[in-house]
Amino acid sequence: MISIVVPIYNVESFLQDCLDSIVLQTYKNYEVILVNDGSNDQSLAIAQRYVDSDSRFHIISQKNAGLSAARNAAIPYIKGEYVTFVDSDDKLHPKFLEICISYMSEDVDAVETGRNYITEDSIGESNKILRLYPESSEISYYTGANEMIAAISQGKLYQSVFPRLLRSNLITPNFFPRGLIFEDLASTPQLHMRMRKVVKVHKALFYYRVRKNSITTKTFTEKNLDLFKVCDLVEKDFLSQQNTSVLPDVYFLLCKNILFQYNLYMTWKNPYRVRYEEYLRKYLPHLKDYSNSDINLFKTFPKLFYILFRFKKYMESAKQKIQSQFWKKESE
Repeated sequence: MISIVVPIYNVESFLQDCLDSIVLQTYKNYEVILVNDGSNDQSLAIAQRYVDSDSRFHIISQKNAGLSAARNAAIPYIKGEYVTFVDSDDKLHPKFLEICISYMSEDVDAVETGRNYITEDSIGESNKILRLYPESSEISYYTGANEMIAAISQGKLYQSVFPRLLRSNLITPNFFPRGLIFEDLASTPQLHMRMRKVVKVHKALFYYRVRKNSITTKTFTEKNLDLFKVCDLVEKDFLSQQNTSVLPDVYFLLCKNILFQYNLYMTWKNPYRVRYEEYLRKYLPHLKDYSNSDINLFKTFPKLFYILFRFKKYMESAKQKIQSQFWKKESE
């Protein structure tokens, strides 16, 4: 059996779409653990309708404590041999469970698929794609911690627990760090140290909804500084491991996350800009041969980095807009 964990908080506009996508799964041997994290809209009433009509659905309610705490609350109730986590504003392709479980074998601990990014107003079969996953018939296999951590740092595997089917015995009590955002970065790399093999199916079987108030679209607040607490946790965990050969990949992954947030939020006058740069400076000596164009820019021009980085991103954005307009004209 597969356990599906769905944390819920004030998602009345999207919850039915998410739960309908679960009901429509072609693989039927599953349970759904809905965790109402103190919603004050109609989310609980919507969830209750599914519990009343389908015995596979169950609800846990708690005071609002955040995504990590909601996921953790479900862990003691997981009955399935496998588990998947679905945020309540996202949704599944009808064959997500069927295809994932078909690749589970004795030595496989996780199956990951691709995901399409969809707009906030994508409801039902009307999926407006923001970013299309490049599908192929290829199946990739990653064996052992070194291969898996390298695949995450290089973007071949996601640094999140979704879209995945996992062996449920890998998800220990309080697996997700309570009270912190960037919870997947804090937990997923360490998870791979306990895995034997991950299978990647290059089909978009998961739909990730991009909302106006998501972490990546909100304006900067001091809560975004959780990133550094998470970086410290990840570094501490991996420094305690005997397998030090994975460390360059770990530091490369942390640098990429810092640069991603730096690009989203940092302005010249932001007082925390220096902290982002300090962490980059701290991690650089551990990267060995790992790098990308942004890291190379920081290495070469640390004092001018912000100005050159912003100019580089402006030029990349302008290039993408020109290409988009060209492709649009070509298709007309």
